[in-house]
Amino acid sequence: MTILKLSLPVRSLLSQIAFYLIPVQLPFLLENLVQAVPSQSGMAIAFCTLFSAIAYRSAIVSIVIALFPHSIIFFWAL
Repeated sequence: MTILKLSLPVRSLLSQIAFYLIPVQLPFLLENLVQAVPSQSGMAIAFCTLFSAIAYRSAIVSIVIALFPHSIIFFWAL
């Protein structure tokens, strides 16, 4: 079963779990796996935040384009 076939509340719950679990547990995981120092853990968390923001932005743009293919909103979304 893919995550796209799950209901909206289940997807929301999974995304909230990931949102709070990654910044809390990632430093401990990196320390155990590769003996990462705190600054490296901070950079990893920052990159997770950055890439999730990029993914969110691209998802919003594709939704706007799908809903309003011939609208001026297309240019606003870019």
